[in-house]
Amino acid sequence: PRATGVTVGDYHLRIGLGLSWNTGMSGSLTSGIMGLRWMGQSMGVASGTATSVQLRGIGFQKELKKGISVLGWSAYQRPDVRLLYGSDSSQFLIGSLPLGGMTRTQTEWQGRKGSTFQSYGMSVMKEYKQFKIMIYSSLYKYNLGFTSKNLPWPSSIVPPQQNELMGLSYHHSSRRWEWCGEWSFSGANGLSTLQQLILTPHARLQTAWIGRRYASGAAPPFAGALGRQSSPINEEGFTWMTQRLGKGRSRMLCVADFYRHPMPRFGTPLSAHGHRINLQYEWWPHREHQLLGRLDVRKEWGGQNLGLSLPSISDQEQKSWVLSWNHQSRQSPIRECRVRFDGRTNTTNQTPYLVRSVAFSTRIRWV
Repeated sequence: PRATGVTVGDYHLRIGLGLSWNTGMSGSLTSGIMGLRWMGQSMGVASGTATSVQLRGIGFQKELKKGISVLGWSAYQRPDVRLLYGSDSSQFLIGSLPLGGMTRTQTEWQGRKGSTFQSYGMSVMKEYKQFKIMIYSSLYKYNLGFTSKNLPWPSSIVPPQQNELMGLSYHHSSRRWEWCGEWSFSGANGLSTLQQLILTPHARLQTAWIGRRYASGAAPPFAGALGRQSSPINEEGFTWMTQRLGKGRSRMLCVADFYRHPMPRFGTPLSAHGHRINLQYEWWPHREHQLLGRLDVRKEWGGQNLGLSLPSISDQEQKSWVLSWNHQSRQSPIRECRVRFDGRTNTTNQTPYLVRSVAFSTRIRWV
């Protein structure tokens, strides 16, 4: 039988690789996941109270004939907002705050439920054997709910924001490789794309290549794709990941990410580029013992003095490392023993000397 589902209330919405809609966790370069996860079209019950990571309204899913499925949604809510500078310093943009009812400053309090957010859209997915393709079309609109009495700036400089989002996403998998991608077109921002290829030449070896190019302008409010920044905006990059599983209960992971993105601030274009390299090694000599070592190196170049009260941080380099030993047992008197060392060095163009920090922690639990 073909399934039908209806969701009412607060829910998560995930489409494709998250270039337009992903109210769950954003893509990131983590040490535990190989590559990105293609989410298809899914809708689930929300957890928590943060207004910036969930939608409120009604949605439905329906499976049709010949591998075709349809998803549609409509949402209306009053999220917390903050005002952000646009490309022109005389204009402000609306950004949501993930506070979930917790406010800390007067500005944040003024932004409590300060906007109305409306959204509706539909996606259609076709599945044929191991290949899936999906198209979607949606629209969202922000309306500022402030008045000049409780807004520190005139409300006329914050116009309503409306944008159309359309896209195409696909996924194909086999025993040795997986290929997925997404193109997203925004009426206000242009075309963005995210492509991924994962190869598994051997049962113990896996390699992934990820390429991204995100349009300039404000990102969709619920986008959550891979990127150096918190949202996919003004960025071009390439990521390479390799994972090797050893015979003696060991795992080695290498991640290299190269990126470039212009950052318009106060009407001045500020371009930056950099890279990040992450190396990790795990070894389990016994099922009760684990040794972990991780090295992370980040470096960024570019920038110029914007003429502000403080010079911009144009060049920066950060190195961090972790070494830990974990022991867990249900039979010995010492049930748990953990020892961890953390270290970090940081340099910028403002502080040419090294800034070092080291931390040590241990935990023992016995019966």
